[in-house]
Amino acid sequence: MSRTVDELERRRVERLVPQIMDELQAYRSVTHGTEHVKDVELWRKAARIAGRRLGIQVRTGVSRDGRKVWASEGP
Repeated sequence: MSRTVDELERRRVERLVPQIMDELQAYRSVTHGTEHVKDVELWRKAARIAGRRLGIQVRTGVSRDGRKVWASEGP
C-alpha cells in the first residue's frame, strides 16, 4: 500500500512542477493563496523540484497566518 501512496504523491507533484517552473521563470517568485492549494507541503515539494530542474535554488514557505504559500529564487 505504501507504494501506491508514494506513486500517487509523485504523480501529484509531477502535475504541479511544470506550472511552477513557468511561474518561476516568468516572475522569479510565486505566491498562491492556500485556499487554492490542496496540499501545501506537496506544493512546496513541487516548487523545490521545479527549482532544481531550472538549475536555481528555491526557498519555499507559508505565511505566518497560513493563508499563502510561496516559492522564491534565492539561497
